[in-house]
Amino acid sequence: DVTQLRALEALPSGSTPAQVCAAMNFTYFIDNDAAGVKQADMPTANAAISYAAGHPTYCDGLSYYYPPPKASHAWAISGSRSTTGNTIIHGDPQILLEIPSLFHEVHVSGATFNARGVNAPGSVGFFVGFNSRVAWTGTKLSSDTDDVFRLEMVSPTTYRDASGTVHSFVPRNEIISSSTGAPTSVQFNETIYGPVITDYLDAADAQGDQFVWRSSLFYDMSHHTLDATLAMLRAQSVNDFASAMQYWHTPSANIVFGDASGNIGYWYGARPPMRDADSPVPGYIAQETDDDWIELIPHNLLPHTINPASG
Repeated sequence: DVTQLRALEALPSGSTPAQVCAAMNFTYFIDNDAAGVKQADMPTANAAISYAAGHPTYCDGLSYYYPPPKASHAWAISGSRSTTGNTIIHGDPQILLEIPSLFHEVHVSGATFNARGVNAPGSVGFFVGFNSRVAWTGTKLSSDTDDVFRLEMVSPTTYRDASGTVHSFVPRNEIISSSTGAPTSVQFNETIYGPVITDYLDAADAQGDQFVWRSSLFYDMSHHTLDATLAMLRAQSVNDFASAMQYWHTPSANIVFGDASGNIGYWYGARPPMRDADSPVPGYIAQETDDDWIELIPHNLLPHTINPASG
């Protein structure tokens, strides 16, 4: 992102958005024919279209191509389409065979949940799982939920936000424990936008500026993916599960689910931001804090469907 920012700064003054996007080799992929969830399947499609129309992008209207990511397989068949009347959920994560394995099978139970599934060791909840009433699975989504922002520095330890208010860095020291060795201490500075990551950049790119990591992961700290996973374990219907997805921030995933009553659903598992229209190619070029995110796109406007007509 910072490398691309330097390329942007090298463009002639007064370059148009089209010239900027072309020079940055910006790629944008749209393939509605490949979509598993069609516009007609999404009950809030018109509201989502209106929302998008009210937030034009810097490269709005420009057509580019980006090869879609290779990912896993997931599908659901509703009870109305199966020979038994039961929902069928198929999950096929395309995970490399490794030792130790990335995914482990786990059974968890408590006063309000009893579920089984697979996930990375140490994770709470399951990427693929089921309880007595609901099952779910997922595939890679690659949602763009992160940006790099350049701070407007006032002094070596203070910076100015878009309103002109000056803030100080907040030093943090995180201790990462290890079962096989001494704990590791990680020190960094925190800002209202996220942690300062300049130390991880190439000095030739940083050029003395300070950069922060802006992520939906900590944009709204009132909820976390942990809240989603616990609610998923407790879900008793597709509607319960869909409600749990509002707290899912990361990792981004396509989540397919179904319940014992024959219902199925899909939800876009991420909370991408609505970016400022003046942000040149966000997610690809480091941004200025004057062009900060507007909000996270509302949960009900993300791609989703419950009991699509096709079954």
